[in-house]
Amino acid sequence: MALEAELSFFNEHRDAWCAAHEGEFVLIKGTDSSFFRTDDEAYRCALNQWGEVPVFIRQVLREDPTEDPLSLIYGTLHAPP
Repeated sequence: MALEAELSFFNEHRDAWCAAHEGEFVLIKGTDSSFFRTDDEAYRCALNQWGEVPVFIRQVLREDPTEDPLSLIYGTLHAPP
């Protein structure tokens, strides 16, 4: 699976990173990691540093957010009231 090593690295460091970087976005390539205020900043850094290659970007949170896949498919997750 692509980025399996990066996901494992993220999970190994999540608790420590939450103490200092909770809510920020982490960019991981191999075992290199950097933190950013937004996912867009992380993505732009990845493009500048490595070009268009797979990288791991995820918000540092204690638990993974849960999303309803059907809501995403049908576009109702952020539907206006």
